[in-house]
Amino acid sequence: MVKLLKWKTFMKSNNRSYSLNPLFIRDIIFVRKKGVNMKDMNVLNHKLQTMTRKELGAICKSHNCKINDDNLSIALHLMKNNPSSILIEEYQIIFLIELKKETSKEISDEFKDILKHDFIHEIELLH
Repeated sequence: MVKLLKWKTFMKSNNRSYSLNPLFIRDIIFVRKKGVNMKDMNVLNHKLQTMTRKELGAICKSHNCKINDDNLSIALHLMKNNPSSILIEEYQIIFLIELKKETSKEISDEFKDILKHDFIHEIELLH
């Protein structure tokens, strides 16, 4: 709880307008415990939020996945709405379940393979 209060104080003191929900705050504390630099997490989140469908398509193509534009759009929308489900390995199953609901099991399986093969590193290389 102390870390949570310090984070809220930090956010207020920097006059930044973030929409923090408790799940995201818990994720940040979880990531800090795992030893990931907070600045790196913010950069990854920014790159994920600014990722285009074309960039996601290029990543899929580099993994020999053939996913149509409609399904890429759905996947990108899900990623941007819940970045923790991509950036934190333990939560990636949430993304895969939601993707399966919106598209198909085959598309979810394709993304599962992509996530296993260092997708975070590919996000780092964007822009």
